[in-house]
Amino acid sequence: MARQPRNSIPNIPQHVIQRGADRQAVFFSAQDYELYLDTLRAAASQYERSIHAFVLMTNHTHFLITPGTKHSLPLLMQAMGRCYGQKLNQAYNRAFTLWQGRYKASLIQDDSYLLTCYRHIKLSPVRAGMVRLPGEYRQVGPLVDATSCLSITGYHHQNQFPFSELACSLGIET
Repeated sequence: MARQPRNSIPNIPQHVIQRGADRQAVFFSAQDYELYLDTLRAAASQYERSIHAFVLMTNHTHFLITPGTKHSLPLLMQAMGRCYGQKLNQAYNRAFTLWQGRYKASLIQDDSYLLTCYRHIKLSPVRAGMVRLPGEYRQVGPLVDATSCLSITGYHHQNQFPFSELACSLGIET
């Protein structure tokens, strides 16, 4: 049976998760994280998209991405799976799939879910017991500033958006 096409809507942020096959590790050394980030930078420059936040855990990744076109996200994730997976398999003399099926993506249609995604991404290493504070984990992408966060949801005035609640929960001074 053929796979159903993805419903990727341009300019709507999405929380994207990709897990290692059988929840096994997909990063084995500091060089693997760097290889992934280099591959991500190269692939991201080819496709219209905004990556607002990310975390690279040992056995999965999380992204908060706004695709610019309906094909941006699928092409980005395909390139990541193909390029990083092949390079990692060559480096470790592996001959099997790295990722567990297709990536999962959830549309972010309201402000409360946007805040939830930011917190989830930023606090994943803390919840996993890998670090005590969010800033101690090196494989977390930058949290966008309040202005960028406001532009994702369409708000244009900080006093209409509970950014201070998000910042406080993440230990960021505003």
